[in-house]
Amino acid sequence: MNKQSIFLLFILLAIRVYGDGNVIISGYFPGAEGETIHLMTYEDMVSKQQLRLASAAIDNNGNFELTASLNESRLLFLRVFNGKNYLHAAPGESHLVEYEKLIINTPEQDESRLFRQRAFNVTVYGKKDQQDDLHTLIMRMDDMVATYLEEQVAGRVRASHRASLEQFGREVDEAFVDGLQPFFDDYAKYYMAYLKRSLNVRGFDALFHNYIKDQPILINHPIYMDFFRSMFDNYVFSGSRSIRMHQLENAVNKHADFEMLMDLLANDRSLQDEALRELVLLISLDRMFAMPDFFNSRLWGILEEAAEKCKVPEHRKIAANIIKKHSRGFHVGAIVADFQLSDIAGNVYDLQDFRDNFVYLFFWAGWCPLSMQSISAMQEVAEEFDGKLEVIGVLVDRDRQSVHHLMADREFPFQLLYFDGDYELLDNFGIATVPFYILIGPDGRIMAHPFVPPHWGAQEALHEILGK
Repeated sequence: MNKQSIFLLFILLAIRVYGDGNVIISGYFPGAEGETIHLMTYEDMVSKQQLRLASAAIDNNGNFELTASLNESRLLFLRVFNGKNYLHAAPGESHLVEYEKLIINTPEQDESRLFRQRAFNVTVYGKKDQQDDLHTLIMRMDDMVATYLEEQVAGRVRASHRASLEQFGREVDEAFVDGLQPFFDDYAKYYMAYLKRSLNVRGFDALFHNYIKDQPILINHPIYMDFFRSMFDNYVFSGSRSIRMHQLENAVNKHADFEMLMDLLANDRSLQDEALRELVLLISLDRMFAMPDFFNSRLWGILEEAAEKCKVPEHRKIAANIIKKHSRGFHVGAIVADFQLSDIAGNVYDLQDFRDNFVYLFFWAGWCPLSMQSISAMQEVAEEFDGKLEVIGVLVDRDRQSVHHLMADREFPFQLLYFDGDYELLDNFGIATVPFYILIGPDGRIMAHPFVPPHWGAQEALHEILGK
């Protein structure tokens, strides 16, 4: 074999090695031509911060293709408009996704529906030469669980389900070949554990010793984390015999000390493993943001310490993601998510451009009658507080031209921007309906979410905040 042939062989081997981690999603979405589809995953299954892996335009024939590199099997989701459809994929797999035809009856109905869409009707196929792909295995398992719950559990919630669940476990073992796909083996294993926990078939101690103690912690496995959270979501607050609420409040509110909390949790015999203890503490800190007993400002400091001191690298990332999740949340004091949006003329504005001023931010739509009715009232607010308050309206219509005729002959004393199909922006601001109003302080932090609508007393509220 000559040198050129050897070199070519190495190139082909390299392509094969590095290509094996690619997941290819091909699809067909009739009626959505020209729109953008995104392939997403979660950075971790605790904070569930979204991570975009790939994006593609849906062509004029309704076709699209997405390619992403994976180093492990993951839960993925496809996002079009505001709709999410989930699938599981392993490195090297290819899938075909067929969407039900999108039929547009009237622009107003279509815009409203797609704004609120949570999922579309889709069918996912594996390649013909790809036997027992991960998504197909999981769909079969999910169907078996749904049938079991419908036939054996529904209507008999208070009955003992131990015998029926043991029989169902045998059926699962018979239906699937163990060792065929490690991610799926764990999926089936921890789904059974989750059912035992949910149906009260086994107690905490038995489940802990059988499924958690001395077992790998699968922080990116969705069903493992569902089971794990069913065990530990409330554990430090009410499940542990060794941890008291007043001790937690002291460690958080008075000392804001990560290591003190780790030492406190170490008093529990189930939390002797340091990696396990770190994860339970992170889940507990995440939950504390919604509990009035704990000060959010102190929790941020503890998480910053955790992001530096956790022994497990993945836990340091989770801590950082929880900070991101809550510092850019929707509660008072949260840092507002930044954006770059354009106006009707195409001029680009950054939220940072309006810093050092109070900002009355509202999201509206041309297809929403209440939004359109509020424009005049918002105009009055902007005129009354000119120089003290920036008013910004973000239009969430998919087609900016659909409201162009409403804007053409009118000048407004506030800035109107267009969201440009960025549904992640709506997630960042917690927008599930329109119109929606938010008040932001000069420091870029949320003062009210939601704030008072302009026609329901916003002027009186603003006088109290901004002064006469």
